Amino acid sequence: MKLDKIDLLQLSDKELIKINASLPKTKSHILGDVVALPVTIALGYQIELIKPNDFRRFLKKPNPISILVDGWKKISWGNIRPASSDSTDDFLSNGGDYYVIGDGCLHGQIPNHLDCWYSPHFFAINESNFLNIPIEQRQGWCCTMSVARSNRTRICDRLVKKYLNKFKGDEWLCYDGANESHKPLLEHMFRTNENKKFYMIESSPTMESDTWWNKVKLSKTMSKDFDGQKAKNSKNVLYGSLLGPWHQQSLVELVPEATMDYFDPTEKVIKSLRAGIPFIVAGSHRFMRRLRKMGFRTFSPFIDESYDEELNWKKRCDMALDAMFKFLDAPGDLQEIEKICKHNQDVLRKINRHDHVRRIAKKLRPLISY
Repeated sequence: MKLDKIDLLQLSDKELIKINASLPKTKSHILGDVVALPVTIALGYQIELIKPNDFRRFLKKPNPISILVDGWKKISWGNIRPASSDSTDDFLSNGGDYYVIGDGCLHGQIPNHLDCWYSPHFFAINESNFLNIPIEQRQGWCCTMSVARSNRTRICDRLVKKYLNKFKGDEWLCYDGANESHKPLLEHMFRTNENKKFYMIESSPTMESDTWWNKVKLSKTMSKDFDGQKAKNSKNVLYGSLLGPWHQQSLVELVPEATMDYFDPTEKVIKSLRAGIPFIVAGSHRFMRRLRKMGFRTFSPFIDESYDEELNWKKRCDMALDAMFKFLDAPGDLQEIEKICKHNQDVLRKINRHDHVRRIAKKLRPLISY
């Protein structure tokens, strides 16, 4: 059987267990749960499967997936079925004497951390959900934020302080972490059940928990606007990766990434790339520069990207927001901007063709004795 020709994520647990039993063993003793098998099978070696009553039940946690090597070395990576999770955050929060093949692109700055790109499943990318709406038909801006973060609160603070007079009715603004100081913004947001622009976005974990979000139902009209598919309150729908109607209409998106501390391009910026619109990222220092290293193009000189070089995160957020409104006042050559967007969609397609499971296996290989 040629394992390199098989989509390991499509196999059942029973099929994976059968393949695992047929593989040779390594000098290292590797112990793990069945959820680790797609990667260890891609590695080409057998692991010992943990018993249901084994005290090392931590190896069965899906976020992140872990294996134990030689009884002491714990190696972890983000979940790959159905979607990746951020094992980088787990690593930075917990520390410990183990290796993490993380989803955040730290570029080797953290001991015991190996970089790896998110799974394409995490981004819900396929050829049918790239938008091809001309830039000339777009207007206004969007900024959708779920979990409270310091950079996101900073954005809302500055909107209240400086830009309330810039709201024209063609913007899409959402922030779950809005507080009393943001009261002037609330009438512009579309997160409340009473607002006519209400849509469910971003927070898929809250969709699965017993919260008031579960009581909110999307109408058929609304759900059609998400990637052209019917959104359901189901684990099979990655709400955070779906494009909303704001991606079909907006001229530019302000993207407040999940961390300001390290380069971690998540589904937030990927949605702008898929939608074919310009974007401004309130993220880590030199975030845009690192995107360019990956092959993407950014939008200078049409957008002032000097914020990307600013070391102070608060000032960087302020400058990013200022750059967006400056761009909206004078967008510049829309045809050239559209060429950049098309280029970025092509780069994303190339990245999406990479095999994430085998990429993790490649990172894992030097950590095993054969």
